Amino acid sequence: MHVTIPQLVMVDAICKEGTVTAAARRLAVTQPALSHRLRELESQLDVKLFRRNGPRMSVTREGEREGERVARSARAVVEELARLQHDLGQLRSGYQGVLRIATECYTCYDWLPAALERFAAAFPGVEVQILPEATRDPVKPLLDGTLDLALVYTPPDREDLALKPLFRDELVAVVPRSHPFAARRYLTARDFRDQCLICHFPELERNVLIRDVLRPAGVMPRRVQAVQLTGAVLAMVGAKRGITVIPRWVLGKERSSRHFRAVRVTPRGLFRVWYAAMRVENATLPALASLVEVLGREAPRASNP
Repeated sequence: MHVTIPQLVMVDAICKEGTVTAAARRLAVTQPALSHRLRELESQLDVKLFRRNGPRMSVTREGEREGERVARSARAVVEELARLQHDLGQLRSGYQGVLRIATECYTCYDWLPAALERFAAAFPGVEVQILPEATRDPVKPLLDGTLDLALVYTPPDREDLALKPLFRDELVAVVPRSHPFAARRYLTARDFRDQCLICHFPELERNVLIRDVLRPAGVMPRRVQAVQLTGAVLAMVGAKRGITVIPRWVLGKERSSRHFRAVRVTPRGLFRVWYAAMRVENATLPALASLVEVLGREAPRASNP
């Protein structure tokens, strides 16, 4: 059983107008056509949705309240569609509305709020909402419309998504200053073989170090431990529970950075490029385009050792 949005819009119109004739007028269709659609839906659901009293229509309670459930669902869907149309209309007409954003890595939430504060000062009519729960997989909610913008370093190859490069950062190994690696100019893949690697995600395919350096060399760390909070990651490194690989700029922001040493990974360093990903049909929305521009200016950059 599959109820479509147009069918729910029809049910909502009949509930609000009270007659099929008035609902047909509201939906700009003929009364016979709407009556036919209603009969088809009732047949499809095997439930009588409305009680007919002359021309008047009221929701029936037949079928253990299925009629009431369909009517409530119809109201909820129509109200959400109205909100969506309003928000999109506001965004297309200028700088009004709501934009929802998430990133592919928790470290970006260290600099993102300050960037959004600067955007809010320039565009007070646009509310930007951060959805950290989408961090594990921001592409999926981006595609289903839950997100408007995702900051990603593993850009998906999809024709329905627009990508704009934002910045590049360097990933460095972080160890306590007393660690044997602290005196090294750089680390190689083999150096990680006997280490416990502390990282933000348990999914190894999302780890740039493992994907781009270790696996091509046929090396894996002795152990991988996932810890989402950067402060907790560094606390574990400081307690000599393992080493981590994080963006160089993150270490520079940490008050405890004097206790650690950042060491390059490979002689040339390990870098990743961040992109702003958005649905193609939304890429030219004035507010969204302006937000991407601000993020590009405010994002951290790769720095030399």
